[in-house]
Amino acid sequence: ALKWITESLEPKVLEALQSVRYGPSICVVIRCEMAAPEWHGIQISPPHTLSWIADDTSRRRVDQPVRTTVMHGSAQFSAEWQDRDLEKAADEMLHAAAEIVDGQVLNFSDRMVHRWRYALVTQGIPDQAFLASNLGPPVYFCGDAFAGAKVEGAWLSGQAVAAAICPQPGGRQGAQEVLRPGSFSEQS
Repeated sequence: ALKWITESLEPKVLEALQSVRYGPSICVVIRCEMAAPEWHGIQISPPHTLSWIADDTSRRRVDQPVRTTVMHGSAQFSAEWQDRDLEKAADEMLHAAAEIVDGQVLNFSDRMVHRWRYALVTQGIPDQAFLASNLGPPVYFCGDAFAGAKVEGAWLSGQAVAAAICPQPGGRQGAQEVLRPGSFSEQS
């Protein structure tokens, strides 16, 4: 299948896709008894051990005494710890979180740590909303590697593909008007 795909794409599209790179992300999820915090989420600027912390319980029933807190390691921290002991990485992340939010996060009842090897876009195609190949049946490529390497970019990229596939009445292209369409082929 991979051979068919690579032979079915224009060389410029294939080259652009091969240039995309991803880095790891380490996530720690804890459950602990604590009062609902005043924050729902905190984004942390680099350089830091963490990139963000979220009170995941706030998306559910708020009156629960047991809170679920999610924290993600920064790109640098996750890269440094990607092949090291995950439990020790979790300890580092929890201590960093305790300095930011509250020491209660160290009094957890349950803890889960997970590593994604390919989670954070380190080299994307930010000036393109998506790529399209039209050598055979049209193939569209979209996601977090396009239009900004975050979930917002992934959503906008998907919207741009949807607009390209299903144009709005009156010739409007929807999300393509906002984003720079990313095709190395002719688009109608």
